[in-house]
Amino acid sequence: MFNIANLLGMFAFAERKNICMGELMPSNAFLPAAQKTLHRLGEVVDIGIYGIDRSCWRCGRTSVAITNLCPLDCESGISLVEAWESIDMCYAKELLEIAGHPAARQIKYRSSRMAGRYMSNGCAYCDALFGNFCIDEDILDGQKPRLIASVKRPLQEWAVMVAQFHL
Repeated sequence: MFNIANLLGMFAFAERKNICMGELMPSNAFLPAAQKTLHRLGEVVDIGIYGIDRSCWRCGRTSVAITNLCPLDCESGISLVEAWESIDMCYAKELLEIAGHPAARQIKYRSSRMAGRYMSNGCAYCDALFGNFCIDEDILDGQKPRLIASVKRPLQEWAVMVAQFHL
């Protein structure tokens, strides 16, 4: 089972004693802000969990689909739709559980003919898969993700989560 302790173990994956932050996290839109705050590793960051309302293709009811994670004081973060990785959806599920949000129950492993088995969003009523491709299409069509929940977590945990995209 995924947990935050496993995520923090990712630094061991690098197998080096001295690692420059630039080696772990090359420059992009989010990283300059993250690098400025990494000296405060003992502090906490308020992580926003964002999503869109999605109409179910099977039952027609509306459920939330989690789309991205981002510190509340930052413009960008981790896109759960574009990454296609299970570890980030597991992290989103864990954050939603910590926040006590019911959308945590909608994130689980499901199978798709196109993408295979992966941790995904689904309908709260009939459990139908909300595929990443369809969610991405909704966003490209102009549906803007909104804040679903937020949770305070150690800044070090967030830094490791972001670093896993660049190892």
